[in-house]
Amino acid sequence: SDKVIVPRSFRLLDELEKGQKCERASHLSWGLAYDDDITLTTWNGTIFGPIDTAFDNRIYALQIVCGPNYPDVLPEVRFTAGINMNCIDSEGTVKPTWGVLGNWKREYTIETVLDALRREMCSPANRHLVQPDTAPPAPNS
Repeated sequence: SDKVIVPRSFRLLDELEKGQKCERASHLSWGLAYDDDITLTTWNGTIFGPIDTAFDNRIYALQIVCGPNYPDVLPEVRFTAGINMNCIDSEGTVKPTWGVLGNWKREYTIETVLDALRREMCSPANRHLVQPDTAPPAPNS
C-alpha cells in the first residue's frame, strides 16, 4: 500500500488551523510567530505548567522553528525564558537527542512536542527541580 506524503505547507497549514481552532489540549497553545511568514517556519508555543510540580502556576513560552525539510526533519525547539529541565541546555534549547526529538517520526507535530515536554515536566527527574524566577506567573483566574 502506497502512503500519501503530505507536502510540508499543507501539513503546517493543518497544524496552524488546529492550533487556532482550539482542537487541542487546553494546557498547550501554538501559532505562527509572524502573521506574514508565508514559509510557515517560525512558531510560538505555550505550555501551562502542570499542577503539583515545580512548574505549577507558570506559563512557558517557546520558539519552534520548522525548517524547509519539516516534518521529515525535527524542528528546533527553544524555551524563551529560563527553565530548569534535564532535556534542555543552558540556552533554553531542547536537546535534539531528547525523547520525541531524538526519535523523530514524520507524523509527529508541534503539538506532539509540546505535549511531550509538558509530560517531561511531570517526570520524577524534573517535577521538583528548582526553577529560575524568569517564567511569568499565570494570571489569577
